[in-house]
Amino acid sequence: MALFLRVPTLQGDSTVRYASWRTRVMEFVTRRTGRAPSDLLPRPIGHTVLAACIAAYEHWLTDEQASLADLLDQGLRQLAAGFEGSAPVLA
Repeated sequence: MALFLRVPTLQGDSTVRYASWRTRVMEFVTRRTGRAPSDLLPRPIGHTVLAACIAAYEHWLTDEQASLADLLDQGLRQLAAGFEGSAPVLA
């Protein structure tokens, strides 16, 4: 992950992967909400979920004690809560 986030030549490859991940999230949202794939809602959700995951990866790389699974869970819970306060920190 450090290489994908920090090496410019690999960032191009990660952009393709990120687009694929966003598409998977958008597909999930359309199935879950019953909305059409052309609706706007799935797109910002896909981008926002990806942003939360990248933030978790970046934090994980700076904190050797952190659990990536816990960081991903916490970030996605904060999104689901609409950033009201903060999600409980998992120990």
